[in-house]
Amino acid sequence: MATRKVKVAEPKTAEPKTAKPLPSTHLYAADSKIVVLVENPGRAGTKRHAWFELYSKCKTVGKYLEAGGGRGYLTADVSDGYIEIK
Repeated sequence: MATRKVKVAEPKTAEPKTAKPLPSTHLYAADSKIVVLVENPGRAGTKRHAWFELYSKCKTVGKYLEAGGGRGYLTADVSDGYIEIK
């Protein structure tokens, strides 16, 4: 019986990630103003689109969250540069 040589792959070294950390929503006061910087990036008819529309309707972080806006979208959209909190 012949023996087979098995080639073992060298372990890959992980490259450090350079992604920006997401800001925490507790840093924003309820009366902080939401400034929309881009057109709605969500596809029409999706939840994403509806939540982004809340930014322009509500104008403040508190009103946005009361209207059912998601904290995840709020922090991600700030990080992505779609909105600004002042």
